[in-house]
Amino acid sequence: MLNESAVKRVRARMPAPTDADHAEGVRFGQALGNRHGITGVVDASVGAWHARVHRGLAADDALTVRVAATARVDPAEETADALARVSTLRNESAGLAMLKVHSAKFFIDGVFENRTTTMLADYSDAAGGNAPPLFAPEQISDLFAAFDSARFQIPCHVIGDRAVRAALDGLAAAPRANGHWPSLHQMAHVQCIDPVDLPRFAELGAMANIQPFRARHAPSVDLALNMIGPDRGRLMHAFRRLLDARAPFALSSAWG
Repeated sequence: MLNESAVKRVRARMPAPTDADHAEGVRFGQALGNRHGITGVVDASVGAWHARVHRGLAADDALTVRVAATARVDPAEETADALARVSTLRNESAGLAMLKVHSAKFFIDGVFENRTTTMLADYSDAAGGNAPPLFAPEQISDLFAAFDSARFQIPCHVIGDRAVRAALDGLAAAPRANGHWPSLHQMAHVQCIDPVDLPRFAELGAMANIQPFRARHAPSVDLALNMIGPDRGRLMHAFRRLLDARAPFALSSAWG
């Protein structure tokens, strides 16, 4: 079992797929989407090669879905380097009708299945333990302020309640540095949330990007419930509470 970035060690030793291979995958995926009436998608974690393949298809008028691409930021990057890299991706797609790089994606934590979810209190099962956030708090504040200033939307992968709070803290710091604009920064998944943080979504204008299909009894959900216990489990997928707190929200599939 390889968790999170450990998979890079294997991928580095695998035969590298070509741009043509990736383009074939895009064509397959968009055809599937088109058959179901989908004409636009958010590609939620792109790197240089994703963007290059999308640009090639867009230039050939071969994209049949509008792609809003989100460039993933790595915790190992310095703020200035990350901003320059993602800005280049945005500039390279400027003027393409079917493609734009509009946002910077931050994975604040992992998932319950491999015990990389970041919680305020330790896990409740026999193994216990916890996982640190992938970005340090001061790093989040610095990166969010820089990308917000450059008018990138900031979507965050947040599963645990500590990850949610860390991302909200970063989104609170950004307008203090840059002023307000209609950013619609997003918090994707919000699987667990501390009640204290419910009103902060409306206060900050942070969009709760939630996936209804995840809020069902399935092996992954049952595993998570066992890891956090019944008290915190009642706040898992707290979509109704978010709506009652007037959080901006959007529904998505998180299909991959």
